[in-house]
Amino acid sequence: MRPHIAVVGASLGGSRTVRALRRRGFDGHVTLIGAEPHLPYDRPPLSKGFLTAEEATPKHLEAGDLFDSVETRLNVRAVALRPADREIETDDGDLAPGDNARWVSGAL
Repeated sequence: MRPHIAVVGASLGGSRTVRALRRRGFDGHVTLIGAEPHLPYDRPPLSKGFLTAEEATPKHLEAGDLFDSVETRLNVRAVALRPADREIETDDGDLAPGDNARWVSGAL
């Protein structure tokens, strides 16, 4: 059976976690769960240049090849961790499997 990791939090931290897993050779199934309606993006420090549109708008991180190998569950929140069942329940009532399930994100 192919190993499965579920990452809760589709932000910069979630993106870096997925990137680190792949860089270290994890070739199992990865599910990225996040309340955000979009893929992770770079959130540069707020500046006058950004406010006056002199700077580019934020860009999605790693769009393309990294997330091509990841199941993304966006616009849903993780509401319960079920370690005995190795599942994470989302607010839409779905369950995401994950071997050795643990909270990596602080938000619940």
